[in-house]
Amino acid sequence: IHTEIKFKKPISEVEDLAESTNIIMSRMYKYVSILANQNTELEAQNATLNETSTTLEDINQALDSKNLKLKNILDNVEQGFLTFKKDLLIQEEYSLQCEKVFNRAISEKKLSSILYLHDQNMIKFMDELLVKIFYSDKMQRKLYLTLLPEEISINDRVLNICYKVVKDSKNEDIIMTIITDITE
Repeated sequence: IHTEIKFKKPISEVEDLAESTNIIMSRMYKYVSILANQNTELEAQNATLNETSTTLEDINQALDSKNLKLKNILDNVEQGFLTFKKDLLIQEEYSLQCEKVFNRAISEKKLSSILYLHDQNMIKFMDELLVKIFYSDKMQRKLYLTLLPEEISINDRVLNICYKVVKDSKNEDIIMTIITDITE
């Protein structure tokens, strides 16, 4: 590709053809050089991606390990921990004690509906109060929190319930509810 075609006694048509061929070969040589450089660059980027992938795998393993430890702690305490956002639906992450207390899975259910199964007035009152908590300032929030039930009897158990407004990973307000069986 790098050598040129030359004739000792050129014929004009052949000479034009040879010149065009030389131009094509010169361009091909440039393209081969460009492709070689791009290939080298892609290989370097691939190596970087492989290193990053390994680092991410290590981080994910560490995160999984921490999550498992946290889950073990939450599942072995004698208190129920659950959280919910403005939609009032209990999030998937809650302690195992919650299922023991309520005798069922509680994810995506409203706290009011599991505390007051058949009392529509209390369900409505509690839902309205919880919505007000999310949309109020700190002073009003403290007042509204004191109006939430602190003790309730469910499934022949007496439960103490504590509510805390905390921030989630997106810095949005969520309500953490801590349920303690105080039957004994």
